[in-house]
Amino acid sequence: KNSVKITEEFIYNTKDLMELPGNNYQKIRQHINWFKKHYRYKISNYEKKDFKEVNEFLEIWHKQKIKDNKETPFSLKEDFKNTKDALNYFGKINGLKILIVRSDDKLVGISIFGHLNDQMAIYFATKTFHKEYRGITEFMTHEVAENVSDVTFLNSGGYGKSESLKSHKERLGPKKNNSIYKVYF
Repeated sequence: KNSVKITEEFIYNTKDLMELPGNNYQKIRQHINWFKKHYRYKISNYEKKDFKEVNEFLEIWHKQKIKDNKETPFSLKEDFKNTKDALNYFGKINGLKILIVRSDDKLVGISIFGHLNDQMAIYFATKTFHKEYRGITEFMTHEVAENVSDVTFLNSGGYGKSESLKSHKERLGPKKNNSIYKVYF
């Protein structure tokens, strides 16, 4: 029997991500404030009528990621498939929520999340045009935390092979990291 560590999941205190207290969260607050100050944005809950627009957004996001070539093609392909699956299962999985952010009526980000149990929510994915919209990823993380304020912990899952995603998740101040292993029998 062999095992290989494939990623880590990051678990945050939900209240911390809502309140962003102290110096450790100063840069996160700055990014959120930049986003709020410089973009005319609207946040809404996903509805079935948004399917086509969100699907088109995900296609553009995926093509941009391939062009940027910052992640391995396999992990990017898997991530893209998992995000589209969540979109397709919306309404079939109890408690699954999707937030949409638009700026000047253009869809610029989505977040997919839901309650795992009465103590923890899981943050499946956020896809944004973060290069064009500074602070949007931090803004959306804060919004997700606000939407799951009734739980103590928020699990943002792993980072695959993306070092930039790992770095982002570490900056958010996880309270715990759990290693995820693949076991071979």
